[in-house]
Amino acid sequence: MDLSYKVITGQPALVAASISRSIGQFERYYHQIKIGITANPSRRSKEHACDGWKRMLVKYKSSSVRNANVIEKYFIAHRKELTNEWNGYSKLPEPGPYYVYLLMK
Repeated sequence: MDLSYKVITGQPALVAASISRSIGQFERYYHQIKIGITANPSRRSKEHACDGWKRMLVKYKSSSVRNANVIEKYFIAHRKELTNEWNGYSKLPEPGPYYVYLLMK
């Protein structure tokens, strides 16, 4: 799996539109995209590699677990195609940083 970083930071209300535009761009090239949250992108990419995902892009970084959850939950609520059975159930360690990522196939 290709793991890459194009990280933005900031308050969720200020970065959601930028993340949404990125998702729209990737939808042209990948037939499936999922969103997730983690405190360890390297470990998480290895866990997802066995599921056939081709790329993991880390898109958002925050020291606040609340802000990372707000981003993930916003897209779960507004872009149902980005969700699956594991969305919204991440147990993240303290302290961060915390990351929101996109998986693509």
